[in-house]
Amino acid sequence: MLPSANYYYSHIAYLEKNYEAALKGFKQLENNETFKNIAPFYIVQIYYIQGDYEELLKTALPILDNEKSKKIPDIARLVGEAYFKTGKYKEALLYFGNV
Repeated sequence: MLPSANYYYSHIAYLEKNYEAALKGFKQLENNETFKNIAPFYIVQIYYIQGDYEELLKTALPILDNEKSKKIPDIARLVGEAYFKTGKYKEALLYFGNV
């Protein structure tokens, strides 16, 4: 599948709450030059929706360290919420401060 077709398919799957299909598609786009800046944001959101906070943190923390994206405040908020929901309140506070 062409990357652009995969992106649109994954985005539609995301909108239709078919998160497994969306996650699979977005993961295939993580290293694509055109979609590498947006795909991780969808992946982080899906992990949050699914309550998979461990995977969310594994995916989001490197993004926060390396990216200069407009999505950084949104990702920081999700990281803060993931830490909060796992009882790591001090860590959560650090990321809520970035929002």
